[in-house]
Amino acid sequence: MAEAAIGRRMLGEIEETSLDEILTSLRADLNSASLHHGSSSIAATGGSNAAPSASKVKSYPIRGLDTLVTQHFRATQSAPLSLSGRHLPFIYLLVATLVAAPHSKAVVIIDIDAKFDITRVLQCTPHPSPSALHEGTTETAVSPSEATTTQQHKPTPVLPGHTGDQARIPQAQRVTLDDLKHVHVYRPARGSPSHIRDVLTSAEHHMIYSRHASVAREWWGTVVIGGGSPAVLGSGSADVTTGWKGWLRVDHEEIRGFGVGMSIEEALAERDRRQRAVEEAGWTATCVWGGLRFR
Repeated sequence: MAEAAIGRRMLGEIEETSLDEILTSLRADLNSASLHHGSSSIAATGGSNAAPSASKVKSYPIRGLDTLVTQHFRATQSAPLSLSGRHLPFIYLLVATLVAAPHSKAVVIIDIDAKFDITRVLQCTPHPSPSALHEGTTETAVSPSEATTTQQHKPTPVLPGHTGDQARIPQAQRVTLDDLKHVHVYRPARGSPSHIRDVLTSAEHHMIYSRHASVAREWWGTVVIGGGSPAVLGSGSADVTTGWKGWLRVDHEEIRGFGVGMSIEEALAERDRRQRAVEEAGWTATCVWGGLRFR
């Protein structure tokens, strides 16, 4: 009986895990040790080579986003863009901007959550390129503190899912049905991180070696919706990921509530105005290094 009790206690102290979880933990520890060693080396050399290579950071066609991604890379040595919050509107804007003129790229979407609606890309106005903006146009980048306070500003009348510079975008730069042919969407069944990595490898092989509709376009990269953080998927496997740990959080702009002491009659009278404000409100993407607004 005593031996059986000891055996049960020993079995109860054993923690179950998988090989994927062990591999992920070892990679995270290795990256952390490498980052600590690199920081010590920089301090010992008086700060020389303090800036990491910019060639490792993907270029994004949205004003202000490149700056945030570069700052994140310098602080964490992690290049991918990781989104949290209500990430789909931001992904629609990014994909629309990539596939439409003047960029005309091809994009792969690994939609594990099965929530990506490609028709929303067609409805979204691409973010304007720098050459398409008039002089005097204000930047959309904001500081972290400003991002919180500006959520309560009165929104500009712009259709939902469109940028504030919509009126300045030529018709040729709108997303067309032909552009949608270059958004390659995969919807694999949920599985382990190794299964998702296999899907990523298969998609990469298809884009590079197979004959498909986008052979004449440059393949920009891969967006994984619902696959977890870059640490789980492996470095370099995806250019955009989503998850609750994402460092860039996307939220809807806040609409101010009814004033204190407002009567029911006054609230009903303002119903239409408030509904318009909700429909016209934009979005914010914020992190510790700053943020940006989009529509």
